[in-house]
Amino acid sequence: MLPCAHRSLGLLWLKPPGECLHHFFPDGKTFWHKAAKLSGKGQVFQQASALLGLEHDQLDGFEQAFWSQYQLNEELATFLSGLRPRYRVTLLSNAWSGARSAFNRLFCLDTFVDLQIFSAEEGLAKPDERLYLLALERLGIRPGEAFFLDDRLENVHAAQQLGFRTLLFKENTQAIASIQHAVSA
Repeated sequence: MLPCAHRSLGLLWLKPPGECLHHFFPDGKTFWHKAAKLSGKGQVFQQASALLGLEHDQLDGFEQAFWSQYQLNEELATFLSGLRPRYRVTLLSNAWSGARSAFNRLFCLDTFVDLQIFSAEEGLAKPDERLYLLALERLGIRPGEAFFLDDRLENVHAAQQLGFRTLLFKENTQAIASIQHAVSA
């Protein structure tokens, strides 16, 4: 299983949205972790705009600026696409339900990801083991058959505890080499 993981949303597939949001939210991890469990994108952006003191008419601009910072990690996406159909690629993201439509609209993830699981749609967020178990159930596989890649150590540890093969993402070359080694073994 290969997740999408930004510092709360996605890094494997997506480069993280610049650090600008972190100066708005000094404890960004807490805000985005809570946001990942919210049921809709409207809730997330309304809460964010309230924290920032934005007026209602500024909300659309804030949301547009937020999404414009994302870029597809082309090198990793191309590599992972090449693993299909022999291997199923899964996106496991701590993001709100509106992120699914945004990511698919911006990057056509649904054309090269076999399964997408968004935390808010499930009411769970990584590193809750129930989210990993849900992914395994939907894939019909056991933990030892999955390879989990994430840029957050706590998420990698949770997957390791369940028996996943894991890797802490640092950069593309390291990730690609590790995945190539895992699939050739």
